[in-house]
Amino acid sequence: MEALQGSHTKNQGPCLAIPKMKTFSHKIGHLDTNSSKMAVFSGSLNSVASNGSPAPKSAAQLEEEIAVIDLELIDMERHLLCLYQNAFGGHLPTIPSSSSSNSLVHHLQTSPAQSSTTSYNPSPATALETSQRMHLFHILQTCQSPSIPAALSASPTSSTSSSSIFSSTHPCDICNDDTSAVNLQGSTEDNGQYAAMTEVLKISLDDENFNDAAIMLQDFRSLVRNLEKVDPRKMNREEKVAFWINIHNALVMHAYLANGSRRRVKSASVLKAACNVGGHCVNAYVIQSSILGIRPHHSSTVAGNSKHAYALEYPEPLVHFALCLGAYSDPAVRAYTANNIFQELKVAKEEFIQAGVYIHMETQIFLPKILYYFAKEMLLSMHELLEMIIDTNVSQVQKNDVAGGSEHSIDHEPFDQSIKIFYTASTFIESDFNHVRVSINRKGQRAAEETDLIRSLIEEEKDAVLRRLEHSIETHPDDSSLRFDLALFLWENWDDDWKEAAKAKEKAAEHFLVSAKLNPQNGVAFRYLGHYYTCVSLDLQRALKCYQRALSLNPDDSDSGEALCDLLDDGGKESLEVSVCKEASEKSPRAFWAFRRLGYLQVHQNKWSEAVQSLQHAIRGYPTCADLWEALGLAYHRLGRFTAAIKSYGRAIELEATRVFALVESGHIFLMLGSFRKGVEQFQQALQISPQCVSAHYGLASGLLGLAKECIYLGAFQWGATLLDEASEVSKESTHLAGNLSCIWKLNGDIQLSYAECYPWMKENQVLEFDEETFNTSILSWRRTCCLAAISAKFSYQRALLLAPWQANIYTDIAISLDLIDTLSKSSGHDLIAWQPPEKMALGALLLEAENYELWVALGCLADHKPLKQHALVRGLQLDVSLAVAWAYLGKLYRKEGEKKLAKQAFDCSRSIDPSLALPWAGMSADFHSREPTPDEAFESCLRAVQILPLAEFQIGLAKLALVSGHLSSSQVFGAIRQAIQRAPHYPECHNLNGLSCESRFDYRSAVASYRLARYAVSNTSSNVSKSLIRDISINLARSLSRAGNALEALQECEVLKKEGLLDAECLQIYAISLWQLGKNDLALSVARNLAVSVPNMEQMSAAVSVSLICRLLYSISGLSTASNSILKMPKELFQSSKISFIVSAINALDRSNRLESVVSSSRCYVKSDEEISRMHNLIALGKLLKHGSEYCLEFQTGIAHLRKALHMYPNSGLLRSLLGYLLLFNEQWNDTHVATRCCNIDASFSPIKEGLKTANEILGAGAIACYAASCSNPKFSFPTCTYQCLNEHGAIQQLQKCLHLEPWNHTLRYLLVLNLLQKAREERFPRNLCMMLERLIFVALSNDCYLKTDTSYQYQKFQLLLCASEISLQFGNQTNCINHAKNASSIMLPDGYLFFAHLLLCRAYALEDDIMNLQKEYVRCLELKTDCDIGWICLKYIESQCKVQTESNILELNLKECSWERKNSGNTWMCVFDLVQGLISTWNHNFLSAEEFLAQACLLASRESCLQLCHGVTCMELARKWSDSQFLSLAVRSLTKAQEASIISLPIVSALLAQAEGSLGSKEKWKNNLRLEWFTWPPEMRPAELFFQMHLLARQSEASSDSSKVEYCQSPQRWVLRAIHTNPSCMRYWKVLQKLGE
Repeated sequence: MEALQGSHTKNQGPCLAIPKMKTFSHKIGHLDTNSSKMAVFSGSLNSVASNGSPAPKSAAQLEEEIAVIDLELIDMERHLLCLYQNAFGGHLPTIPSSSSSNSLVHHLQTSPAQSSTTSYNPSPATALETSQRMHLFHILQTCQSPSIPAALSASPTSSTSSSSIFSSTHPCDICNDDTSAVNLQGSTEDNGQYAAMTEVLKISLDDENFNDAAIMLQDFRSLVRNLEKVDPRKMNREEKVAFWINIHNALVMHAYLANGSRRRVKSASVLKAACNVGGHCVNAYVIQSSILGIRPHHSSTVAGNSKHAYALEYPEPLVHFALCLGAYSDPAVRAYTANNIFQELKVAKEEFIQAGVYIHMETQIFLPKILYYFAKEMLLSMHELLEMIIDTNVSQVQKNDVAGGSEHSIDHEPFDQSIKIFYTASTFIESDFNHVRVSINRKGQRAAEETDLIRSLIEEEKDAVLRRLEHSIETHPDDSSLRFDLALFLWENWDDDWKEAAKAKEKAAEHFLVSAKLNPQNGVAFRYLGHYYTCVSLDLQRALKCYQRALSLNPDDSDSGEALCDLLDDGGKESLEVSVCKEASEKSPRAFWAFRRLGYLQVHQNKWSEAVQSLQHAIRGYPTCADLWEALGLAYHRLGRFTAAIKSYGRAIELEATRVFALVESGHIFLMLGSFRKGVEQFQQALQISPQCVSAHYGLASGLLGLAKECIYLGAFQWGATLLDEASEVSKESTHLAGNLSCIWKLNGDIQLSYAECYPWMKENQVLEFDEETFNTSILSWRRTCCLAAISAKFSYQRALLLAPWQANIYTDIAISLDLIDTLSKSSGHDLIAWQPPEKMALGALLLEAENYELWVALGCLADHKPLKQHALVRGLQLDVSLAVAWAYLGKLYRKEGEKKLAKQAFDCSRSIDPSLALPWAGMSADFHSREPTPDEAFESCLRAVQILPLAEFQIGLAKLALVSGHLSSSQVFGAIRQAIQRAPHYPECHNLNGLSCESRFDYRSAVASYRLARYAVSNTSSNVSKSLIRDISINLARSLSRAGNALEALQECEVLKKEGLLDAECLQIYAISLWQLGKNDLALSVARNLAVSVPNMEQMSAAVSVSLICRLLYSISGLSTASNSILKMPKELFQSSKISFIVSAINALDRSNRLESVVSSSRCYVKSDEEISRMHNLIALGKLLKHGSEYCLEFQTGIAHLRKALHMYPNSGLLRSLLGYLLLFNEQWNDTHVATRCCNIDASFSPIKEGLKTANEILGAGAIACYAASCSNPKFSFPTCTYQCLNEHGAIQQLQKCLHLEPWNHTLRYLLVLNLLQKAREERFPRNLCMMLERLIFVALSNDCYLKTDTSYQYQKFQLLLCASEISLQFGNQTNCINHAKNASSIMLPDGYLFFAHLLLCRAYALEDDIMNLQKEYVRCLELKTDCDIGWICLKYIESQCKVQTESNILELNLKECSWERKNSGNTWMCVFDLVQGLISTWNHNFLSAEEFLAQACLLASRESCLQLCHGVTCMELARKWSDSQFLSLAVRSLTKAQEASIISLPIVSALLAQAEGSLGSKEKWKNNLRLEWFTWPPEMRPAELFFQMHLLARQSEASSDSSKVEYCQSPQRWVLRAIHTNPSCMRYWKVLQKLGE
């Protein structure tokens, strides 16, 4: 009996938070339907005292009792088998009788109840019972009932194969080794998703799988190395949980791969599998215990209990269902994602419960131990845990029943003490079981019969237990524990009928009272007494006293505490409730219920700081309580700790996704912090849960309004209007839900008012070319839309005012909307005496709040009467002198009145109070005409105002200042004026300034369209427009037409101005140029003479411009001699200007006789500024190019030399650097290309203002393309062979992208970016992402109108873009598009040398299509066109050799020689390259002797080219191998040695080949030295496997040496071979060598 009693004590297992009755339930034996037999059994248990000490019994008595119990069990199992036979329709065989038991194979397995250190010998009855039990399971295993074909077969997720490392025998005390194939699960369905998963049965790798395994291992190593750079602390919670789960499971799988597939893998070897994450070594045990913070599934000696640097803020119990350690009962392995991690964990939990719960013999349920860990961390009671399990299984049954169309009936049975549950521990091979109790369910007709049977068994069991307890009390009437057990049994059972339950509870209360008297320290008894007085006898005073007594004995008793507080709360005694909670929390830090209740009360009392402390402590006990996190977030929110509040609300939402309050409150916090996008997401999620939530609608509309304003400030008016449309729909929906709330109507008015203020005139990127009628229609439509939105805003404000007439700010809103309606409706001619509606509404607001300074400022802004405006602003300042807005508007008023000094003082006061206000900065910039400040300072000030508040008025002022200060071509001005057009299309100034901005970017076509729109706006406006603006628009239009090449229309504009008498000096210049462009030279000279007559009466700047134009016309019309003579006859006073000096110097640069040298020398003294001096040096350098060059060739060296000298004097001159780089690009020396990219200052802010000058970025992009070694910058694809420090194309690409973002209109930058990206794509073997980017860029580039021009430069760029598009299509395999693009390129009017490459691309495309006829045709066409570019002939040679094109034998060689002789400097280089090509072609044809001859000839022409020497050496080595001739080996050694010496950097492979050749010739030392050199030529991360293998040979040959400094001695030969295998495990030669070394 000691052994039996010890077994009960030991196997109680881990405890959950369930009632005291659990201790009693462990004393209950197996079920029995025979009451007499049960009495015997209960009598045997009566010998155990209530205090747990066993009563002395003899061994004979114990053996007799055990034999009787065994016989009883046999009878019960026979009866149960009969029930199975009835349920299965007779498909089960009958159980054999006792007499046949000897024929069974006996295999006794110790049950958990017998796993004590004390053992006993089983009686014959016990052996008989065991054998019959085994046979019973054999019958169940072999049964094939039609109704449940798979229910009692093998588990769908398991395998009976002995090779499975994850399979194990079921450790049930009633199962033998063969029962591992028996499914003990009660459900007759498949185990959810587990049925579709794969079980690993065996781990093996044969020779055929080595290649796949090598690739996978290489990827695995790469991923593991990348983990060292990961910092999990930067991840959010979802990312952390998913990351650590995946890392944990990957480590476990890696441990199995490392330790093999043995049957019994120790848990320590799995838990010790580690990796380096961000510099910290972590293993599976550390991840479970220290990072995820959960209870480990297996004990381990591995360190990791302390808090880790990567630990989560709080544990996540759901991860129990995602972590696998290879046990059969562990969850399945799957990949988890951060986006849906908690949803995936919930699904994993449900699938694990459905697959892991097993039912045996209708009375026992086996649960995985993981459920125990989960329940303990979730603080779930036994009842709650069982409800969770039942709900999960029932939902699955219902789904299966619905799918199968069967009828089902599911009953939720109350928790009963007579049904057993076993927690299965998650070990790797064998499992231990602990006992707990649970109820079970069945479905259908068979389930109903079984349920009735079980109920009857339970009822009989209850009666038997009740009699036993009553008998025990009669024997020991003073035993308080027995009294308590009986009371608890009566209280928990007999609750089916309420009358019987009431009687049972009364009787239980009597026993609880006696137990409490006998043991006054039993707090649980007082708790149940409190329950009785509360629910049954309704004596609340006694209930209060009982609960108080229970709490005084045990402050951690949450049931008593909550019940006591509920009674106090019902009685309205909130102060006493707070006192109870504080007293309990002070007594015990684990009284989490008290902290929770106290936190809620403090939140209710608005004691936010105290509530935070209480709630934080409560969360330690209830970490998964969403209510606590939500209340904590509210407390943080009210304290202004918004970040902490967001985290708390977020945790509540994680735990329970339907928390609308947390979503709405966190959304409001995001809006308050300016994170409108996140706030919108929170409100949208709340509306998905509760579509009728008014606060969510209000918050969503507010968030969309804020997000729309952000877009408007950035210039995205169309997107902002779209968001406002959506916000308007949401606000209208909220008015339907709660139309009596003033704030909702006010929000709707704000949205409509913002829509009226931001609605764009036209869509983005829409062409500005309109006729007058279309323009007027668009303006009218835009006005109507804005006006309707303003009217809607007014109505909404009026509705809000009707609901809340005491809110003064609504009056102001109505006044603002009325003012906007008045502006949009073009109302004018107001009676200045009468009060206007906006003024009346503002005064109405002041009647309510006369001391509100903001309302006075609003009146000052809206008033039309200047005295009233001034009085209102001054009154606002009297109320608050620090009101920056009032000072700003007062300064604006003073400036309109002409009081500039007072205006400046007011603006200064406003700016000093609030520098973030836009109006003072704009007002400061308006006084630049008085030289205070300078134009540049005024531009910066106005730019600051535009950046703060992008109003159309500020943007127009910025463009005007840019025109004066020379910043008109900047991207800030371009963007500002485009935004101004969207908001004020009816202003003629907007379109006029936009035209000037387009002119500064040389986009004359767009400029013409803008000037015409400006003219339409003048005719459409009702206000008076100054004649000067009309004249400026006409002059600008004529100038743009002339520059755009439309000289006829420009001439017509000038004729109109002439008739109106507006033909000034600038008009005369345009007039003369237009006549000259039309070929009317006489009239042009006549106008020039008239212009010359008026020069003395002009200002100095205008006179200089006029004289410069006259000189240009004389040169263009009369020639160089006439122009020079005319200039010499001009008065000397006219040349006293730097501008004229430049014109005269330019004409003198074209004159080889230098007739104007005296005039040039005398005029250069007026060139004074550094910029002008730099421009003059540029002009001198260009003159040297022309004068020292021939008729067909420029002399670049003299110009470059002069620029270099000038650059020493002005090193910061961007103009000099740009021209020097531009000239270096044209030079024929290779080095000059790299120097050109280095001499340009790409960080300088220099932007050319003259068309034709090249920027530093354009030179950088061109230099990166021209560099022949730029494509060798990435060792992943090739090795660099260029020593010049040229900025590689990656830096050039980034710089070009940056500049193109600032200047999206610059077609040259886009063209250079396309070429650089194509070069990068060619280097990286044309990756898909780069090719797609190139396709989009080329499409945008070709859509530019500039390529419609017939200029050669534009046509050449178009030709190159089409070739790029053709090449991309060819690489993508789209031959059709390739041919179309190439044909379009071949149709462009360009020299034959360029068109050659279009037909070359056609040859390649037709070759891929095997179109021999068209290929031959295009090949012949290439021969006809010819080219002076050597690479073209070499490519054609490749095509000829591969496609067998019919041609003369040496025609290509003759053409290449002809081309090379024309280029004397590089003729030998290209001829040797041609020989190299022929040698490679011979190699492809396996004609190595011819290849050696061609390569030897190439090496003679270019002996210093390492690549040629390498190819020749390799060919000689192949010949030596083939013919076994040492002469070729000598030639190979010579060539490879030259390649090694000539190489600028150490090239890989050369030294290895040389070592092989030297070793073949018998030179052992040279072989060693070259192998050592080869080791250092490779980057460490790129060393190949063969190099490690060669180092193993070197190590073996050098083992006798004592010099340990050599590289081969750092590792043993075996280690070298292992590294080779690690790099390339698919090479069998390495494995064989390793095997030999091991022997």
